[in-house]
Amino acid sequence: MYKSFGMDEETSQFLVMRTASLEEQGIVLVDFATGLPLDAPDRQFEVAKKMFAELKPGLTHFILHPSTDTPEVRAITPDWESRVANYKLFKSDAFKKLLASEDIKLIGYREVRRAMRS
Repeated sequence: MYKSFGMDEETSQFLVMRTASLEEQGIVLVDFATGLPLDAPDRQFEVAKKMFAELKPGLTHFILHPSTDTPEVRAITPDWESRVANYKLFKSDAFKKLLASEDIKLIGYREVRRAMRS
């Protein structure tokens, strides 16, 4: 798996062993990481729907870049429209219904920390 990230064989094997060791100790690890792209401001819902349908069971770190539309965000990032669309999507009832229909539970890292402590 790690080799797909460009790691050499030795590093990849070390990480596989280290990951297994952490899991044996009961340490909760993120299984997957993905996020909404910042190049499709007009298709946020459709993209999210497709991505959620393809999620595998486990703990996924899903990255959003939510921002409100302000002069500052427009000045500092060329992808501001996608960031504003991320925010609007995340706050929408349609998004909440999508999460429920896919049986996706939103949690934060506090919940992950609690799971690691129990």
